[in-house]
Formats: sequence, structure tokens, C-alpha cells
Amino acid sequence: MQTAWGTVLRQATPTAFVSLLLLPVLSFAAQNTAVRAPAISENQVVRTIYLHNIASQNDLNDIQTALRSMLRNAAFYGVASQNAIEFRGTPEDFQAAQKIVTDLDKPRKTYRLTYTITSSGYGKPSQSQTFTLLARLGETADMDLSSRVPYVTGSPNGEMPKGSVNYQWQYANIGLQIRATLQGSSGNLVLQDKIEQSGTIQPKSGSDAPAPTLNHAVLSNATAIAEGKAAVLGSIDVPGTSVHERIEVGVTPAP
Repeated sequence: MQTAWGTVLRQATPTAFVSLLLLPVLSFAAQNTAVRAPAISENQVVRTIYLHNIASQNDLNDIQTALRSMLRNAAFYGVASQNAIEFRGTPEDFQAAQKIVTDLDKPRKTYRLTYTITSSGYGKPSQSQTFTLLARLGETADMDLSSRVPYVTGSPNGEMPKGSVNYQWQYANIGLQIRATLQGSSGNLVLQDKIEQSGTIQPKSGSDAPAPTLNHAVLSNATAIAEGKAAVLGSIDVPGTSVHERIEVGVTPAP
């Protein structure tokens, strides 16, 4: 038994048959394009909102999320390289978006971090050194009190004969390095820091080594800390020596 559809298929040319197959695809593509790229209506505006106090991509993402959640009929696109957000929507939504950004894009509070390193060893009385750096909340602060020192890595023939001058040299940063990031809010602060202490060990008398060897110690952790109170971060035994270092830090708001 023949159907009308079967008659149509036998009579249709190959070109007509392909066109019939493509009609649903073309129709869907046209509809999908209309959904992805809606035209700007007469009551919509396109504006740029600049951010002045963000410190990272996460800050930009958080503000975008707040805007999209509160103003669901508007469109937002973040431009990280310009610290800006592109807006499309009604003038009323733009005014609301500006107010939200003003409330969220606040200057970050600055704190003073005071590190105290107490060293003991070699039978000498303990000695303390204090180092201070400023850190904006949510940003990383660095202190580098190191110097570049040469050290021997080998010689061209793979040996290190006594008195040879053909040594291969490299350089290392020797001294104290501190990297600190203060996060959270007043009354709920968390300090994440990395403290690196490196030094040199002088060669023994009669050694073939033409330069001192290096030692390196690292203390890294995250610590909950309260304003105006000191917190002990930990201690370091400097490798190759009898030196023991105790490290604590205090956090106070900077004026």
C-alpha cells in the first residue's frame, strides 16, 4: 500500500529531498541565534561600570554574581583587564547596579603586621629582631631582606680539585623573606604567610670547597589571629646549625 508521503519522496529530486531534511535544522538555528543575540530594545541602555578597589579576579566575580542575582532582567559582562563591568538593561536597572557596586566596591582596610623572630643557640643569650610590613586586606604583602650570594655547583671536568679556579657558580638569595596575605574581616582575621630563612655555613678548615654551603628553612601556615594580640606562628631549627628561631606576629589596624 502506497502512502501520499511515499509518492512525494519518489517524485522529489535529490536537491528537494536535501532541502526537506535541512528545513528543521535551519529553523532551529534561526531560533537559537535569536535567543543568544537578542536585539537591544528602545528602553535599554549599554553602560560601563568601573571598579576602583578590587584586588583579584575573585573580587570581580563576586560583584558580578551579586549584580546578576539582584537584577535578573539585566545583562552583565566583566572585563578584568579594565577592572570594569559592561551593563545592558533599563536605566532604572542601571541606577540600581551603580548603587550595588558602590556598596560593594569599598576601599580595603590596611593592617600593620609586626613579626618578632627570637633566635637562640651556640650558648649565647636569646636575641630578638622585629620586622614590620603593611598589608591590605585580601592582598599579598612581601618583605625581602635577602642578598645574592654565589655558590659552587661543580667544575667543567666533574671534579673539584683543591686550588682549582675553574669552578661553576650560581647565585642564591640569602637572608629573610616574608610573604603574608591577610583575609577575612575585622574580628575574624586569618593570616596566611610563608617565612623563608636562609644562610651560609662556612667550610671547615682545610676543606676543598672554595665557598660556604647553603642552608634553608621554611615556615608556612594559616593562622586565625585577633587584632591587638600576638600569635605564635611556630619555630624553625636552621639546618646545619644549632640556631633555633621562634616566630610570632601581631596585627594592628594601620592609621
